[in-house]
Amino acid sequence: MAQTPFDEPLAKAIRIQTTLFSVFSILLTDIISKLWIMESVMSTGIPRYLGGIPENVIIRQIFEGFNIVFMKNYGISFGVFNDLSPTSGYQQYVLSGLAILISLRLLFMARESQRICEVTGLGLIIGGALGNAISRIQFGFVVDFLDFHIGDYHWPAFNVADIGITFGALLYGFCLLKKSQEKRKTNDK
Repeated sequence: MAQTPFDEPLAKAIRIQTTLFSVFSILLTDIISKLWIMESVMSTGIPRYLGGIPENVIIRQIFEGFNIVFMKNYGISFGVFNDLSPTSGYQQYVLSGLAILISLRLLFMARESQRICEVTGLGLIIGGALGNAISRIQFGFVVDFLDFHIGDYHWPAFNVADIGITFGALLYGFCLLKKSQEKRKTNDK
């Protein structure tokens, strides 16, 4: 099986650059988009409550089935564990600390990875995890704003960081699967 540039081993400097580019692409896009949403909510004249920030607001319907919303997420990606009490206070630090520790571990994995798809996938996951950790530390919750729905069924609202985590995990998983298949073919010869 012929190797593509996608599969070629990378020099250490290129691995680091690719990882950091992936991290900062997602991280900066996520931070800017969340600040834009916060500004959009605050400039609408919607009554402010719960610490001055509304809980869940539809900002604009983009097209049938897709809204830009403002939702506070006290849990993790896609609203999992969102029913955690925002008044207890400790979960924002525990979840942020876990995200930072996991990001550090993934960074070391990326440093040792040999394929561009692996380092890109890991970088996307790290960028997303750090984006949500920053939001959680800064606001006490994660800002979710992308709302897809069919009729009254809504997929849990999400953000750019969640996209990075999801696509990064899929890309990294694809790379591992491909590497496993190549190893099996090599062993069969």
